[in-house]
Amino acid sequence: MARAAPHGFLVRATLEIVLQHGRGVVNDQVIRNDRPRLERTGITGVLISGHPHLDDFDVLFGADRNVVAELMTLIPLTSDEVA
Repeated sequence: MARAAPHGFLVRATLEIVLQHGRGVVNDQVIRNDRPRLERTGITGVLISGHPHLDDFDVLFGADRNVVAELMTLIPLTSDEVA
């Protein structure tokens, strides 16, 4: 079986945590884990944030002005950064 690229694994692992908690995420939310999410790294969490270069294009609105989709960026965090 082929190994997932680190960024693909990080997205999948974050989605698993979100599904376990049964609710979505919001911008500037930190998702913590008690152990590293990626082997041989200190990555124990992620910051959910808007993309730093797309601040005018991170939300897609429908005709009724409700949010249809929102672009979010996952920023890996070490245990020191999560604390």
